[in-house]
Amino acid sequence: MRAAIIFVGTSKYRDYFPNYYSANQKLFLPDADKTFFAFSDDNENAIFSQVGVIAKRVEHEKWPLVSLKRFEYMNTVTSDLENYDWVFFVDADLHAQALTLTSDIEGDHDYIGVEHPGFYRKPDLGTFERNPASTAFVDYSEAPPFYWQGCFWGVRGSKVKSMVETLTSRINEDLSRDFVAVWFDESHLNRFFLDNINKLKTLHPGFAAPDPRLGYEEIHQNFEAKFHHLLKDNAILHGDKL
Repeated sequence: MRAAIIFVGTSKYRDYFPNYYSANQKLFLPDADKTFFAFSDDNENAIFSQVGVIAKRVEHEKWPLVSLKRFEYMNTVTSDLENYDWVFFVDADLHAQALTLTSDIEGDHDYIGVEHPGFYRKPDLGTFERNPASTAFVDYSEAPPFYWQGCFWGVRGSKVKSMVETLTSRINEDLSRDFVAVWFDESHLNRFFLDNINKLKTLHPGFAAPDPRLGYEEIHQNFEAKFHHLLKDNAILHGDKL
């Protein structure tokens, strides 16, 4: 398998890359041929001078635009991403903790999502965008089977262009009306997964395990922590908000 992994790290998030690369290179799909596409406003930094890393420059923008723009960044390299069997987005602060093999993600599906640990077994409480003014709108009557976290997802290389073009267009349509969905890119990802539910494989919450110090005992008791969120101070990292 040839796999592309997308990292977005501007401003202080850039500093997550060395450990991100080390953990995800060793434990995430070690049986695959992997390339990391790193988007940063400091793309010439030596931390991106690793084997199998392609660093791309993007401008840092205020929160949450830097999160919303991840599909737009990917949209600039879809001609490259289409050459991979799978393309994965993995948050800068989400690092592999246990082996994930290609056999764990194989199957007859085009997309991969992960069930949000905060809404495990209670998707009806998920924070979907409920305002019909947004292209991410999810009506209460739709009864989604899961609420998916935006920190980890995958798409077949053959489908990446249509996916990121669709999501970039929807987000830009919202922004043209000064509307930002309630959970930014995650809201749009949930809408997209609902639209493509028959082509989606949902992974267990252990692929987005919170730091154990935050609680979530049920998740840590029932699932192996395949990926682990690092503790971080959002007040510092997202200090330059809109």
